[in-house]
Amino acid sequence: MLGMGRCNGKKKRLLELFGNWCNEVITLLRETPEHMILWRDIYDRDMIYCWGIGRVTLLGDAAHPMQPNFGQGGCMAIEDCYQLILELDKFAKSGSDVQESYEIVSTLRRYEKNRMFRVSTVHAASRMA
Repeated sequence: MLGMGRCNGKKKRLLELFGNWCNEVITLLRETPEHMILWRDIYDRDMIYCWGIGRVTLLGDAAHPMQPNFGQGGCMAIEDCYQLILELDKFAKSGSDVQESYEIVSTLRRYEKNRMFRVSTVHAASRMA
């Protein structure tokens, strides 16, 4: 975190954090007016291991919001979509009746199970960066 005071001392705190970096970074920090330095809090939540109930499931940030340190939030959402499509395609090709709720529910839980390890690994790694 930048420090206790959100309004004052941001430049000083940044110079403390990055004072050993290259001259270009230090110059950039020194020449940036204090009022131009913005504070943006970053939030995520602990990993949850149940993304759905019944015929409803979640994907992307709704299931697993993560910090942007690796830039993987959007990637995880795309991978979720791909896995969900694969599972729904298997279901459609099986000839099962979509009205049989237990079969579609099983399909959704399989999608969640197949994504859980990778997503939880990336989620944990993004917190360490």
